[in-house]
Amino acid sequence: MKKLISLYILGWLILISSYGQGTIRGKITDENGEPLTGATISLKAKPTTGTITDYDGKFSIKLADTARQTLVISFISYQTIEDEVGAKKNEILIRNYTLVPASTTLEDVIVTAKQNRASEIYMELIKTKSAISLDYISSETIKKTGDSRVDDAIKRITGVSTVGSFITVRGIGDRYVKTTLNGSRIPTLDPFTNNIRLDIFPTNLVDNIVITKTSTANIPSDWSGAFLSIETKDYPEKLSVSISTTFGYNTQSTFREVVSSQHGPTDWLGFDNKFRDIDHLTEAEYPLYTNPSYYDEFEAIDALQNAGLIEYLSTFGFDQNNANTNQTFYRLGLVKLGLLSPGHISNENEVALASAQYNTLFDEETFEYINSDVVDFSKSLPNNWATTKQRAPIDFSQEFSIGNQLELFKRPLGYLFGFRYGSTNRYDPNASGIPNVFQGTIPGEPAKDAWYEEQATTEVRAWSALLSLAYLVNPNHNISLLFMPNVLGSNEVRFTNKHSEENASNPEIKAEISEQQKYEERRQFIYQIRSEHFIPGPKLRILFNASYTNGKSNSPDFKNVGYLVGTNNDLSFPQSYRPDRYFRYLEEKLLDSYISFELPFFEKPGLARKISFGAAYQHNDRTNSQYLYRMVGAEGMVVNNDLTQHFDLEYFNIEDGYLRRYYIRPENPVDFGFGYSKIAAGYGMLDYSLNKRIRISSGLRVEKTNMMADVQEFYNMGLPPDDSIRIAYSSFSTGDGGINVPSLNASEMDLVHYLPSLNLVFKLRENDLAPVNMRLSYGRTIARPSIREVSPFYIYDYSLRSYIVGNPELNVVSINNFDFRLESYFTNGDNISASLFFKSFENHIELIQGNYFTWENADESTVIGIELEGKKKLMDNLDFRANITLVDSRTRAKSNDVYTEEFHPMFGQAPYVFNAILGYTSDQIGFSATASYNVQGPKLIALLEAGLPDVYELPRHLVDIKITKDLGKYFNLSLKIRNLLNSPIKRSYNYNDWVWNYQKYSTGTDISLGLSYNL
Repeated sequence: MKKLISLYILGWLILISSYGQGTIRGKITDENGEPLTGATISLKAKPTTGTITDYDGKFSIKLADTARQTLVISFISYQTIEDEVGAKKNEILIRNYTLVPASTTLEDVIVTAKQNRASEIYMELIKTKSAISLDYISSETIKKTGDSRVDDAIKRITGVSTVGSFITVRGIGDRYVKTTLNGSRIPTLDPFTNNIRLDIFPTNLVDNIVITKTSTANIPSDWSGAFLSIETKDYPEKLSVSISTTFGYNTQSTFREVVSSQHGPTDWLGFDNKFRDIDHLTEAEYPLYTNPSYYDEFEAIDALQNAGLIEYLSTFGFDQNNANTNQTFYRLGLVKLGLLSPGHISNENEVALASAQYNTLFDEETFEYINSDVVDFSKSLPNNWATTKQRAPIDFSQEFSIGNQLELFKRPLGYLFGFRYGSTNRYDPNASGIPNVFQGTIPGEPAKDAWYEEQATTEVRAWSALLSLAYLVNPNHNISLLFMPNVLGSNEVRFTNKHSEENASNPEIKAEISEQQKYEERRQFIYQIRSEHFIPGPKLRILFNASYTNGKSNSPDFKNVGYLVGTNNDLSFPQSYRPDRYFRYLEEKLLDSYISFELPFFEKPGLARKISFGAAYQHNDRTNSQYLYRMVGAEGMVVNNDLTQHFDLEYFNIEDGYLRRYYIRPENPVDFGFGYSKIAAGYGMLDYSLNKRIRISSGLRVEKTNMMADVQEFYNMGLPPDDSIRIAYSSFSTGDGGINVPSLNASEMDLVHYLPSLNLVFKLRENDLAPVNMRLSYGRTIARPSIREVSPFYIYDYSLRSYIVGNPELNVVSINNFDFRLESYFTNGDNISASLFFKSFENHIELIQGNYFTWENADESTVIGIELEGKKKLMDNLDFRANITLVDSRTRAKSNDVYTEEFHPMFGQAPYVFNAILGYTSDQIGFSATASYNVQGPKLIALLEAGLPDVYELPRHLVDIKITKDLGKYFNLSLKIRNLLNSPIKRSYNYNDWVWNYQKYSTGTDISLGLSYNL
């Protein structure tokens, strides 16, 4: 409460600091929505008092007194506007104006109405005036649906569906969707996608989300389904303060006893801070269990007793290389120790007596000394193998933002600071699945060898912040800075009961249990700089943008332990069961920059005629490392049937010259890899309106790709492809068998792509309030495999319960994109649109499952689909919007690496996507209610070996409700219900009407109550 009061007081102090004369602020655009730089705003009564618009068409003018005055807004070749305004003392009034060509009658001019990037009206104007096909969801709509994260909000957009925290567009897989922040790429930090997880972005820091669906030369070409830009909030025109607190209840989790694990003191902040993590020794430093040789023992005796054995024996020419193969070395040592007289050095009986005495005196002592580091290290790893139980707390989120526009050196300085913290808990006591199937005895009839039931919990703690500054150097030049940290900690725990045909036939085994704990921390620190410039003579616009992101994804101490339960409920570890704990680290740094130039020519008011050209450069570095610590000596009966007692640190000791329990660290060069990509691009583009009805936008983009990934040690050694060392490490043991990797070669690409695009817009009805547009588009794009996908690297995945292996032989995907769109808008705000699209893919990339998961290119794939979208005002205060996408896709199937005449649906696509939103809003009583629905068709998520059924993610019917009520002028109360039907997530084998579930789990229904304050 004290912090809340302090923030409230801070807001008022900033408000007081901005007191002064009345101020009019706003923006001036033409009828195409383009900003008019250099437009004049003056006082009619005092023409010498005025200002001009800046690069973005924005202006600010102060009024000397509080009386109403007339503003004159003018620009050459445009109709002049006069507007009577009045701002009270210290008041900031927002006025926006649209100018039309002088030849247009005054009745066609639309004046004022507050306009901002977060509004539906603003985004609809951008959409209708754009030369390309795009869709969006505005902050205004997000507030109605109650989505708190971008991954929830984005599925409301036409053709968009989500898979976890990733998306597909037009049924096309996540691989072909490129996500950016303010138009700039940021790292993925994920092994299964080229895209970033959208759950790290809170919607309270977002103005709108824009999806471009047809390619154009001025944006990167590494996509096909959509180019997505998350646009962060701009600073407000006047003081804005927002505070919101939300408490949530989940029907399956909240206040219930759930499976969990030990927690660190900083888990609530979204990072581990060394509670689970350790400092890893180098390979040379790591203590190895040693069955000591005599040379080792003599070194130990020297250290313990200063006996001088090694120095003495070196006078006879003995060293570590020849000592252990020479009996004389040992016998001379017995002499030096006084256990054997020099004259008896060749007497076998005397030597045997001396040796027995030596063993009694020194064996246990030297063994303990030599292996003491092994014991010390093993005891340094905590005994936290067993899962725990806890009561899941209530979900909670806190949001705060403040922004304003001040003056610095008599120039406007805008700022925005936003922060969001969230804590959620999800639990499913009845998750289940079949991790793999095999070919049965009857052809075409698969069989399952194992299935599981489990309790699974996911605890997420995350926070994000945004600091944005923008400064107007002068009306023609401005600069803005952005810093956005995102921190997310996810603790996943599961208690699994595995059933198998083998165990079912063994009367001594009642159950096979595994307990797994995985904590993952993701950190991304995003820095962006943007500058805009306008050169009045040639009216040249210059935009420079640079973004740098430092991202890390660590999974410290991922534990996997399995054991058997006997018929008498006794627990035991078979000889082959060795508890494993993994420590994994990923760091990715990405610089994305571009500069663009826009020059008008043959200007005519109301017509877009300009050429654009520019250049871009992107550099991505990625490093990964992994350490495996495997316990030795845990086999046998579990002490008192209690895992915590069985793994007590007292058992990591030396007893009777024997190391009872310890950790080994298998060293594998493949655990340490790196990769980079360098992409340089240049483009030229023409945007030309032949007349008010026909507009052409055409261009060419050229991109040069230099990409490389390899095992760090192999690279340092300069190993060529298929070197014997690379081959030697391509086979590895998994604890339950072995895997042969086809290639551990380096991946190298050096390619140039020429990528044309063409967009045609026909205005079938020329009416700014109710236009009808027809759009035709063609574009050639590509999709590069990610550094992870081409890396010669294998790793066990928690979600898939299998190993993932990179494929250095992957090729770049080439795509031809064709689009046709017809859109109609009506004066009452209704609209309807229909789109047809066709895409052909060469080298489409699919995820294949055999003994492990990997990626492979498919020869050819095609997608054809239709999108329908509409918005209808049913009655006063009640509107309905919906969109549906229908898709047919085909990929030529493979059999033993040979393409057949059979086809399967394209990997990662859905045959249909449907969204609907019904909203009621009454400003008079300050009440709104929204019901939304989303579903997508079954999509292929994994291809199995020939003859086995593939895995699909099945439709999930999602119904969400939000009700909002204003409490006075500043406060607002909201009730949200998400996943009302508690529709489960089901991934099933395409066999016998989906009767076998590859994975099935549910997240429960979320009910949350929020209170917000907005100034």
